[in-house]
Amino acid sequence: MTKPRPTLLKSLFMVGEAEPSALFAAADALVIDETQLDEESEGRFSGFLDRLAVLIDPADTDHLAETLALAVKRGVAGVILAPRCRMVDVQKADVLLSASEAAQGLTLGATRIIANVGDFADSLLAAGRMAGASARLLALAGSGHQLAQSLNIESGAAPLTVARGLVVLTAASAGVWALAEADESLSGAAFEKACLQDCADGYCGKFVTSPEQVDTANRVFGNA
Repeated sequence: MTKPRPTLLKSLFMVGEAEPSALFAAADALVIDETQLDEESEGRFSGFLDRLAVLIDPADTDHLAETLALAVKRGVAGVILAPRCRMVDVQKADVLLSASEAAQGLTLGATRIIANVGDFADSLLAAGRMAGASARLLALAGSGHQLAQSLNIESGAAPLTVARGLVVLTAASAGVWALAEADESLSGAAFEKACLQDCADGYCGKFVTSPEQVDTANRVFGNA
């Protein structure tokens, strides 16, 4: 039996360094990069730790353990392994997070993982193994934007349709959510159309970059 999926993530706001909290208060999750884990930024997100996730590059092996330990120390809700993530990266992050949680006296498994698998051929084609990678896995992300650029193909080309389908199917088999990537250049009706297409393709939510996009994503994916 497939395990029940966790709380729906309709909008994941990618927060810039100077944006006030009022801009991202309506988002289901807030996404920061590791440079925003410093003490100066800690107070800024103190009221949002239960929905705060930090972007971490799993390929940065020299600093991976240190960065994950800092994320746990700061009390974030989760980490996003991007831009490319494989099963072994999730497993390694799981072990390192467990060590950091134990050191901080936290419940093991409290820090969740979102894995970006949908924008590189190697991680995408290996994504089927993600189902048993970690109990921490919350969602799989990727909708083919960077893949299109690397292959020099249009957005509606067959490889991208396959890639998006693999992300959604793999997430479903793992009992987690599928998240679409941000469309930074879109707004208004164009962004809503993109959200509707993501929703129709099986995604549950989307990374967003503005308050307007938050409102649209919450409405579109909330009505799915």
